[in-house]
Amino acid sequence: MCFREIEVEVRAKGRAGRRLLRAAISRLVAAGCRAEPPIPKVIRVLGQRASGPPDVVVPPIGAGATVDTLVRYAIARSVVQILRHDPGVRLGEDPEDVHQFRVATRRLRSDLRTFSPLLDPEPITELRGRPVPATTSYSIPWSGSPPGRRSPPSGPAWPVSRLPIWPAP
Repeated sequence: MCFREIEVEVRAKGRAGRRLLRAAISRLVAAGCRAEPPIPKVIRVLGQRASGPPDVVVPPIGAGATVDTLVRYAIARSVVQILRHDPGVRLGEDPEDVHQFRVATRRLRSDLRTFSPLLDPEPITELRGRPVPATTSYSIPWSGSPPGRRSPPSGPAWPVSRLPIWPAP
């Protein structure tokens, strides 16, 4: 997908800013541009999926929560935290992202171990059959990179396993 657009930002506030924005848009339209609603690029690229529900939802828990809800809550909160910090880990700009990613990974592994008697054994057996390293053995590939490196590493620094997350029944 290719984007050909001109983004106009006005620093002036209030009525003067609105007047400047209208004038800029009028000139651009007169030059052949189309004025379209401001839809973020990520939403245009993802299409319908962007407006759908999230892949992982942390269920609310209350005093009367069932064991099923508590297990889903524990696993989902770690997965959401991993997903939230994944881009920062890949970019390597903030060590806090690496820390939070590792915290979530350790919590998820602990929760899977703790709740394993309550979970479907087939997916757990599949996970156990794969080489999933301990979180303390992760090597962070950009830790020795030159300062200012902006590109993510060329490949994963560790094996990546996909955890199957099933929707609530």
